[in-house]
Amino acid sequence: METAKSGQAQRGWGMDKSGGFTLVELMAVIAIMAILLAIAGIAGKRWMDQYYAESEVKTMHTDLLQTRAKAMGQNLQYLVAVGPGSYQIGFISDSGATTWQTPITLKYPISSPTSSMTLTFDTKGLLSTPVSAIQFNTGTGKPEYDCLELYETRINIGRMNGTTCVPR
Repeated sequence: METAKSGQAQRGWGMDKSGGFTLVELMAVIAIMAILLAIAGIAGKRWMDQYYAESEVKTMHTDLLQTRAKAMGQNLQYLVAVGPGSYQIGFISDSGATTWQTPITLKYPISSPTSSMTLTFDTKGLLSTPVSAIQFNTGTGKPEYDCLELYETRINIGRMNGTTCVPR
């Protein structure tokens, strides 16, 4: 049986004679990590953009549902003023005065309908303003939700398929 020279049997792959890694090996590992982080950063940004777009659609959906519930619960007429970059919720008191809440600014503007409008919920919670859909301009991302489909008795969240908001 032949014995190894001192130090050779204990040295493994990627280690120099002093027991550490070479500069070239460290640079290769750092380069690989940088490439992986760049790929993850690009994918992460796209994912976050989709998340924020969906979150904004879900927030407006929730606000509209809560407005409908308030109209029924308080027996008051509620309004939602929708513009391209914001929306605002208000109600008409028994005296006829309109009280508005602070406007809610949208990061992703509404692209359809293109003009401002006011949605009206009557005291029974029915939507009396005929609107088929509210579409958000989410840019190049493809979020699961990018539109709201509005009917007199319900509000659905969905995704645009051409010119139609398909409920999800």
